[in-house]
Amino acid sequence: MANNQGNILVNARINLFNRLSRGNFAAGETWRTRLTEYKNFCENQFTQMQGTINTLRNNVVANLQAQVAALQNPNPAQRPQTSDTVIGERQGFLLDQSTSAYLDRQHQYGRCTAAQAQNILASKGFTNNGIGCRLSTNAPHRDENGYVKINLRNTPGLGFQIFIHMLALIAAGRKDELLACQDPEHPLQLECSHLCHNNVCFEASHIIVEPHADNVARQTCAGTYIIRHGAMTFHPCPHGNMWAKKHCILPVLALGNGYHRSAQLPPQ
Repeated sequence: MANNQGNILVNARINLFNRLSRGNFAAGETWRTRLTEYKNFCENQFTQMQGTINTLRNNVVANLQAQVAALQNPNPAQRPQTSDTVIGERQGFLLDQSTSAYLDRQHQYGRCTAAQAQNILASKGFTNNGIGCRLSTNAPHRDENGYVKINLRNTPGLGFQIFIHMLALIAAGRKDELLACQDPEHPLQLECSHLCHNNVCFEASHIIVEPHADNVARQTCAGTYIIRHGAMTFHPCPHGNMWAKKHCILPVLALGNGYHRSAQLPPQ
């Protein structure tokens, strides 16, 4: 239906142009009246196109608002999934009623240098996607919500397990941020958060450390697109509009001429 309507509009414009460019004039008709008729027709089509853009934008905003409302009123029988398992590790420390596990983790991560982390990551396979992710080809850990865990227990001088995106922070010289995530007494309850919403990504620029509440709020952007048409760009992520916050990294949906003919979105 959308394709037929688009074809009708295009054919109507062609027919009008052919009619107005004919040599013979009707009684009282001039080039000015012909050009005015064509200008009015084009302006009407532009108004329809602008209306389609506004509808698309309003639908995206309404969808985001609905998801935010759902997060603000969660089902009491469910707990939102975080983009990391740091919360679970922290709860384990607290159940010990001791900070010894946390101190041990500080010691373990502390003895891993950026150069060591870089060498380990260089040996790991990965693929790329259209938004710059480095997607690990290692199988995600079955108990860790789809995150990839690296076993370094038999690596001389290290002897621990770590998530691959956390190792990427060490490789990028951001060990202090990682250690802050491990602190069970940190007032902000910091977590590693994927801006790209890909759990197996270990591109360091896609990983930030932020409070748990901000991490959960980013779930409203999962599955959305940056919309681009000509010189206009609409970024639906609201999380980069506050102090020291970054936008989510989303795929771009480029709308070309005739985009109004189909409302189908490409798969992510």
